[in-house]
Amino acid sequence: MAESRTSPLKGRFRQKIHAPRGHMSHVYISHSGKDPDALLALHEALRAASVTVFYPGEDTSRAEADAAIDRAFAIIVLVSAEGVRSRRVRQDVEAAKAMGLKLIPYQVDKARLNGFFKQEVQPHLRLSSAMPDGLGQLVAETQAAYRKKCP
Repeated sequence: MAESRTSPLKGRFRQKIHAPRGHMSHVYISHSGKDPDALLALHEALRAASVTVFYPGEDTSRAEADAAIDRAFAIIVLVSAEGVRSRRVRQDVEAAKAMGLKLIPYQVDKARLNGFFKQEVQPHLRLSSAMPDGLGQLVAETQAAYRKKCP
């Protein structure tokens, strides 16, 4: 069982996961720091469904993020106007793809995808906060990814 603790991040909490390398204990949420409301809504929905999450804070190094991605069973990408401009989100997607991790994009605004995101993220993009029960469908897809990767 992974040991976890929380630490404050601008008045909110993020969960830090400490697990042996290779142990798939959580879903990694890649996001822009400018999308706290979407991140909080997603985190709460996953927590209510007993899905363990990790999302990087402003103080998370690239090495820590890569290690967390390596231990994840999937990566959720919050697709937003800010997210598609975020170097960290792009690096997260690149790392996840290099590791063969399941990519689960979730669109939270009317962001226009171009370049890298159009090529790497858009083909996987099926869920949106604008859809009826989009968040519920995202939770269900995340749970299915867990069952597939961690039987």
